[in-house]
Amino acid sequence: MFLSMIGCMRVLPYGTQSISFSDKLKIFRSFGTGWLTCGPQVQEFEEAIARYVGVKHAIAVSNGTAALHLVHLAIGYGEEEVGITSPNTFLASSNSIIYAGGRPNFSDIDSASFNINIDTIDPNTKNLKTITPVHFAGLPINVKKLKEKFPNTIIIEDAAHALGSKFHDGEEWVKTGCCKYSLATIFSFHPVKHITTGEGGIITTNDDQLADMLRQLRSHGMIKPNGHPDPWYYEMTELGYNYRITDFQCALGLSQLKKLDSFIKRRRQIVSLYQSAFYNIDGISFASEEKWQFNSYHLFVLLIDFEKFGMLRSEFMNKLKEKGILTQVHYIPVYQQPYYKKHFPHNEADFPNMEEYYKKAISIPLYPKMNNSDVSRVIKEIKNTLKIS
Repeated sequence: MFLSMIGCMRVLPYGTQSISFSDKLKIFRSFGTGWLTCGPQVQEFEEAIARYVGVKHAIAVSNGTAALHLVHLAIGYGEEEVGITSPNTFLASSNSIIYAGGRPNFSDIDSASFNINIDTIDPNTKNLKTITPVHFAGLPINVKKLKEKFPNTIIIEDAAHALGSKFHDGEEWVKTGCCKYSLATIFSFHPVKHITTGEGGIITTNDDQLADMLRQLRSHGMIKPNGHPDPWYYEMTELGYNYRITDFQCALGLSQLKKLDSFIKRRRQIVSLYQSAFYNIDGISFASEEKWQFNSYHLFVLLIDFEKFGMLRSEFMNKLKEKGILTQVHYIPVYQQPYYKKHFPHNEADFPNMEEYYKKAISIPLYPKMNNSDVSRVIKEIKNTLKIS
């Protein structure tokens, strides 16, 4: 239960974790194993995620950013090699390219899905090495189409928002994370995501060599050579990081994973209520899934024409906050950040859809613990604030 209050009103955040007694019990029992980190729960969680998405390997790490970093690091970038991603994402999607020595580049989003627009990604991008599509808000892109257009480019899926999503490739439903059309996929287990480990992330891949390298890089770049006579002996053969995850975090993840499908079902029920309430209102729109998509709905974003309603977005957010309803903006275009303007300048005119989206985007409360009264309250207060009858 989210206990924060404003006056006598219960606060509804835009997202929060759903932790039950069974989750706490699973964590408590993990302490009885004697392991706190790098123990059996880590491997069990990795195997469970791999089974769920249908992939050969899953490598758990300390957070989603670490997952992105390690994948790009394992691939490696030569001088001036480029990685393309969406500007509608958290900073880590493009920062990880820089961490690994690459140059980040962006392509505009699709105005209907808010995902990167595959059709407008420039195939003539000089020194293009990777494309990192972001399955924004849980809505999967067509990775098959992306791979067909860029057969010689490494595809790394940023599925931080999209555990449990899937798309139909014309032959079958393809679960996000199975890596049928990509080298690797990353997920995040931050508290507002579909399931949580507190902080945490995971990388999935079908590539044996990449999986071995990722396991090495997450633990300082160390290996224990097979057959060495000295039991204490280890070697650092790569410059790695301490990106390990704890055993008790993975115990929580295992417990949460059992509830993932029910969490997604509830998220979709809530979204259906929102869509019915805001459908066909002039000045409000939202992304809808196509027949070939299954959205696991990490976020629900409304596009509101605030000029039409005679209100600043900040004013709208503050008025809702006074009513105990917290909202957020996902995201400020990455290329607008001061660091990127200084080191990797882009022309904002090249991203008309992203610019238009950013003017209007607002994420409203969505998480499994919301009951129908909570949803009705959000709808009512949004309509009252915008003076919609």
